Amino acid sequence: KFLKLKKFIKSNHELDEVITVLEKNFSFIKEIFLGIVADCNCYPRISRHAFDIFCSISGIIDDTDIDGHLIAFTAVNFTEGETVDEGGDVENETELCRYEFIEILVRLASHKYVESGLADTYA
Repeated sequence: KFLKLKKFIKSNHELDEVITVLEKNFSFIKEIFLGIVADCNCYPRISRHAFDIFCSISGIIDDTDIDGHLIAFTAVNFTEGETVDEGGDVENETELCRYEFIEILVRLASHKYVESGLADTYA
């Protein structure tokens, strides 16, 4: 409901495949999210600093693309006007809630693999 994947995944077939992969791995993704939240003591969101640390430790970013996660972070948090998140709170543009964390993982995978030509599809 809250994911904005259609903004960059134009094919409905690919979008369905990505959602299937996310659903299949949701419990794992949720555990990662909760682990980061617990480490940064910022429940129910992840601070940008905590996300930077996660990206470095997990190897999502490397020396060739140091700003990729910052661009994705900005894209995920961009909203026009004031919006309300899944918990009913006003969105904070310097933190990630759970659905934004899922979206940013897809955006980073897209940037690292699809846009670079290492993969043909998002899924």
